[in-house]
Amino acid sequence: MRTPPAMIVGMVLCPCGLLLTLTGTLAPNWRKVSLLLGYFEQVPVRVAQGLMPTSLVVALLGLVVATLGVRCWHKEPRHVLAGVAGLVLLLSGLLSLVPASWYTHELWALPAPAGSTLAVGYSLVLSYLGSCLEILGGLALALSFHHCCKECRIPKPPPSPVPEAGPRSTTGAYRNPWDVLEDERDGQHWRSTLPCDSDL
Repeated sequence: MRTPPAMIVGMVLCPCGLLLTLTGTLAPNWRKVSLLLGYFEQVPVRVAQGLMPTSLVVALLGLVVATLGVRCWHKEPRHVLAGVAGLVLLLSGLLSLVPASWYTHELWALPAPAGSTLAVGYSLVLSYLGSCLEILGGLALALSFHHCCKECRIPKPPPSPVPEAGPRSTTGAYRNPWDVLEDERDGQHWRSTLPCDSDL
């Protein structure tokens, strides 16, 4: 069985979102202004200092669970585990989106020297992009729950091993006995419309 495209999308978007969120958290430039007068005591700044690292930890946990659920060493993805990972990654994206949005809303109310020019910094933009990628990737992985519901309604027989052609090799090399494309064949024709047969 191939890895579902939704899982592949989730496993691509979430690490990219984590990288952008990490950069936005570590880089100091959330706004462009010269002097900081009582800046770090403001509520949006303190909330961002707490929620951004929390989001990073939750995202790492979600990626570990997603790695175990999507494929890892099993012949089929674990859809429930991948769906739970999607919910965790969705929560991580929301945890980083909240402080970035609040900070943007209060940007011009934060302390700054009189007459200074305020502008949004690149770190805030990266935090926004990272949050959105994590949310989209988490939603894609959460679609795995749909497959679980479908499996509960229609029981699927276990795949049959592929018969070997010719004499068996004695080199001791491993051969996968499962036909990973079994659910995509309909007699002599292929039911898959995917343009390639790549897999994770």
